Amino acid sequence: MRDLELAGLADVAVINGTTAYLADWKTGNVKEDPFELEVQAVLLKAKYPEIQKVMGQYVWLKEMRLGQLYDVSDMHGTWQQINHLVRLIENDLTRGEFDKEPGPLCGGKWGSCAVKDCEHRKCLSG
Repeated sequence: MRDLELAGLADVAVINGTTAYLADWKTGNVKEDPFELEVQAVLLKAKYPEIQKVMGQYVWLKEMRLGQLYDVSDMHGTWQQINHLVRLIENDLTRGEFDKEPGPLCGGKWGSCAVKDCEHRKCLSG
C-alpha cells in the first residue's frame, strides 16, 4: 500500500476535553450517511489524540433543520474502512478498470463521467 495522506476541513468542530462535536453544513438533498462525519472524526483524532468520544450531525440548510445525531467515536474502525477503500482503488488502478456504479458524475449539474459505455451515464450528448 502507498502512503496515505488524508485532509479535510470541518464546518464545525467543538472540543471539550476528550469529547468532541462535529456539524457538517449541507445544501443539497437530504441523505443521511454518517461516513463523512466518521472520516472527519478520524481527522480530528489525528490532530487531537486525547479525543475519545465524537458525536456528529448534518445541518440541512434548505430545510433549516438538524439531522440525526451520530456517535462517530469508532475512529479505529473508520481508519480500517478508509484503508480498505484505498486498497480497492489501488486494485482498480492496477487492473486499469473501475466498476461502473452510479454516482454524482453520471450527469446533471456536476458534468458527466468520461466513461461513454456505462449504463449509468445520463449525459444527453451521448
